[in-house]
Amino acid sequence: MFAIIVLFVVYSLTDQYLKKRFSIQKTKGWIYHPVNRLQKYGEIFLFIIALILFFSFSDQIILIMLIFLIISNGFRALMEWLYRRKTGRYLLEISATVFTMLLLTLGIACHITG
Repeated sequence: MFAIIVLFVVYSLTDQYLKKRFSIQKTKGWIYHPVNRLQKYGEIFLFIIALILFFSFSDQIILIMLIFLIISNGFRALMEWLYRRKTGRYLLEISATVFTMLLLTLGIACHITG
């Protein structure tokens, strides 16, 4: 549990550092706005696949959710890098993807060691 808290603190500090270092502007509100329709429908497709997997493998919901977040953040980072490279927001998405992968790895390690 302590490692998860430390991971979230490090993520928060990294996010603040990236925003300051690369002058990344804050977005309006909490809702993410896709760069174009391809991203919008791509994320809807990923979400529908995740819902289907949630109901098909209900005993693995946390694993499916983390994998969905990794793929979704990776897709967002790619779209931001392709279409809005100058904003630097793709760096935040890459950071979120890395920390989600670390969280998944930590969760698996805790589950294995039991």
